Amino acid sequence: MIEGDIDRFDALVRAGDAERPALRRALQQLGDRFLYSQREGLSLISDYLTEALYESNPSALRALLDAGLSPNFRPYGDSLGEDSADTLLCCAGRSNESALVELLLSHGADPNLAGWKGWTPLMYAVALDTSGSLSPATSARIVRILLAAGAQKERRNDAGYTADEILKAQYHYAPEDTEVVVRALQEG
Repeated sequence: MIEGDIDRFDALVRAGDAERPALRRALQQLGDRFLYSQREGLSLISDYLTEALYESNPSALRALLDAGLSPNFRPYGDSLGEDSADTLLCCAGRSNESALVELLLSHGADPNLAGWKGWTPLMYAVALDTSGSLSPATSARIVRILLAAGAQKERRNDAGYTADEILKAQYHYAPEDTEVVVRALQEG
């Protein structure tokens, strides 16, 4: 695929419902090989995911999902082997975008499909960070959404930790900051 083809694909993505059949055909014709290995080894879909996560604009990603993109797509490839790359839902689970989590789940994303090192979307949702990109209140909201969708709390990552154990390891937060997330995890 050449740059002009990427531009035409982007135009279809951004055209909305009027071009959904053409976008669906383009996705079917291009397949995963095109969606990976674009722009410095990242997938073209990662551009739309980044826009949805960091610019709070999920419209392009919604258009792709509506046209048939798998909600379990791994936007950063799978070059390290099976289950090595995060799914769209794993990426959304560690974001401040609970609406994006809901969007992916409404399109059939698997809340238990693990990504990098066996981390599930629920594990990412409870792993607060010191950068402030995922607040305890947002984390709790995403935890509730994932649990309602069937996320399994007892799943373990490759290091052997559950979401509860990951949450308890958030030592850089005061207990009152993590309590809302602890309650959300216990409720499910």
